[in-house]
Amino acid sequence: MSRLRLLAIACWALASFAHDRSYAATPEELLCSRPVIPQDSYLISEKWTKKYAALRSLEWQSLVNEAESGSVTAQAVVAMRALEGRHEGSAEEGLRYLAQARSQNEPFALYISGTLEQLGRYVDRNLALAHEHFQLSADLGFVPAKQSIAANYLLGSGTRQDYEKARTSAEAAVEDGYVSANQILGVVYNKGLGVPQDTQKGFLYAKEAADAGDPAGQFDVARQLLLGEGLPADSKGAYRYATSAYCNGLKLAGLIIGKIELSRSTPQSVGLAADLFAELADQGNPDAALTLSDLYLFKKYGMFNLDRAFHYLSLASNAGLPGARYRYGAALLRYGRNKEEHALGEQKLTEAANAGDANAQYDLGVAYSKGTELRLDANAAKLWFERAAEAGNADAKAALQDLSMSKKD
Repeated sequence: MSRLRLLAIACWALASFAHDRSYAATPEELLCSRPVIPQDSYLISEKWTKKYAALRSLEWQSLVNEAESGSVTAQAVVAMRALEGRHEGSAEEGLRYLAQARSQNEPFALYISGTLEQLGRYVDRNLALAHEHFQLSADLGFVPAKQSIAANYLLGSGTRQDYEKARTSAEAAVEDGYVSANQILGVVYNKGLGVPQDTQKGFLYAKEAADAGDPAGQFDVARQLLLGEGLPADSKGAYRYATSAYCNGLKLAGLIIGKIELSRSTPQSVGLAADLFAELADQGNPDAALTLSDLYLFKKYGMFNLDRAFHYLSLASNAGLPGARYRYGAALLRYGRNKEEHALGEQKLTEAANAGDANAQYDLGVAYSKGTELRLDANAAKLWFERAAEAGNADAKAALQDLSMSKKD
């Protein structure tokens, strides 16, 4: 092997571990160049899209002319295209046409209105009004609105939570040809919401949606395959479905892809996992932030960086993720480089301990009994050991026995 080739390999490895940029390509460029199950394949032949399809393909000015002539269907499609951000018309123009079509109870316009109100996009967020508009759209035969109604009942969004109505609304959507609604039925049966829990049945429903291109269904299938819920675990299948979900716009699937890549333990796979977790963590996902902190905290990954580890632990802790506050405090005590970081670690551990975390209680007892990172305080050590022991921590019980023996000596 030539010296040039060896140098190239060395440079690639160093670049992979640096994570300032693990490689030239982004995760999306790497993952989405591979074949995936396409999104919206379940929309192509449905009867309720046909009258909109021809209008969607019109040139912009021709479509506006149709809308101006009084076609409420054209008005709804103009609104959709203007609000999609395609640089066709303005948002104000889109909202004007949307209001005109909605005033005539055009079902697609009602559906768009519900979506905007649910997201708080272009209009004030109003979940109750969104549910009302979805219901009107569904009653007029717009099948995707039936799925939205099902989701609202499932989550209690804009209406009272009702698992039976969630199931029956999703079943109605599926019966009318909207295969994507199987994803909601998958959730219902996987979690046993108003029905006997049946993870195998839930998986089959989710797979119906996933194989039709629904990204939420693809995510659910990937999760079940990874965990082996209702069927044997299959990391390769999980990876394929998670990648499809990710490339179809559901970036949360990066959590599953990242965990599988991390298990492969190669420089490139660890780098890709780090980038996927960072993408989600920087958008506020606490699970991704906590996982990413481990990559920077534990030297086995070759990415040890305390500043980044503490940053992502802080994000997870501030988001209220269970266990994150304890892990943040424990890391600050163990790896803290100065009194300020040790003091912050004491604060976070105390907050977690007061919230009932037995591990935090035990760690505080150890810290006060040793007097290394924190002050030496036998009374505080005994207090926290007692609280941890009461919570069932075996190490704390042993520590109390040691304290008792030392006093006798």
